[in-house]
Formats: sequence, structure tokens, C-alpha cells
Amino acid sequence: MKMKNLVTTLGMKEATFTIKGDDKIIPFSALDKTIEINEIIEKSYNYLNGVEQAYLLIPNLSDNFYFKELKLVSNVWFNHKNFIDWDSDEYYGGSFWRENNKAFGIAVAADNYNLDDHIGYGKHLPYYSDIDEKLTRYNDFKFLIAKMALDDFEYEYDLQKLCTFDIAFDIL
Repeated sequence: MKMKNLVTTLGMKEATFTIKGDDKIIPFSALDKTIEINEIIEKSYNYLNGVEQAYLLIPNLSDNFYFKELKLVSNVWFNHKNFIDWDSDEYYGGSFWRENNKAFGIAVAADNYNLDDHIGYGKHLPYYSDIDEKLTRYNDFKFLIAKMALDDFEYEYDLQKLCTFDIAFDIL
């Protein structure tokens, strides 16, 4: 699929992100979803805080492809030391981390039946495994990165099970 405005790196103040397919950098579209997510939160979940930034990353994949692993990579080491929790439903799998007084919610799109065996998330950045063009009939391969103030995230996360990143992940 041909896409416009492709980039190879998404730079945020605290971290940069790239998508790799079997260790080869894959160009992607980075769509700013900050306003869209904050409008949903303001309209329906006004007790939650908004995101500071949110980007939907869509890799530019050829018509015929196979990757043992299609993954999000970063210059920041997102691992068990700064891991907060994981979150999933039938449409996404993702995790929450803390870094430099910010909370990050990072997720991968999925569907409950056909891609469950092809996604990974938890105490590492989300990824797809053993994927090819045939799986695109079920779902597009997408990543979402959102960030907000760590204090705001921890406050709402302690009070309830629903948090800002749950709403952000729903746009996948």
C-alpha cells in the first residue's frame, strides 16, 4: 500500500520511536491523534485527564510481505524497571510505563480471533510476530503511543480501573 508523508522516526521530547521488521527500519505514517482523543475524553469521560501527545503509527508495508517480527523500538529502554501495568481487550494489547515524570501508554492493534496469536505486549514494547499480507484482511497493523503527566495518570489509575490510556487505545 502506498502512503504519503512517510517517516522513519517519531521524535518526542522523552523518547524516539521507530518501527522495525526483522531488524530493518520500516517507514510509517505518524498521525497525530491528540485532539481526537482529548475531544472524546472531554465529551464522555470528563473525570479523566487528557493526553499531552498521542500518535497512531501505521507501517508502510508492501503488497507481499512476511515478518518474523514487526516491532516498535525506542531509544528509551521500556522494560520491567519502568513498567506500570498492561491492558488489553479484543481490539488492542498494550502497556503503561513511567519515564521522566511522564506516563506512556503504548499499544498494538489486534482483533480477538485472528491476531491474538500474532501480538506481544507486557513488560516490553508491543510487536507483531509471524505476520504476512494475508493477515491484513483481519486488521491493519498499527501502533499507538500516548503520553501524559505521570502524576495525572497515577491519580486516575489509583481511583478507578478506567484510565486515559484505555480511551486512547480504543481508537486502534
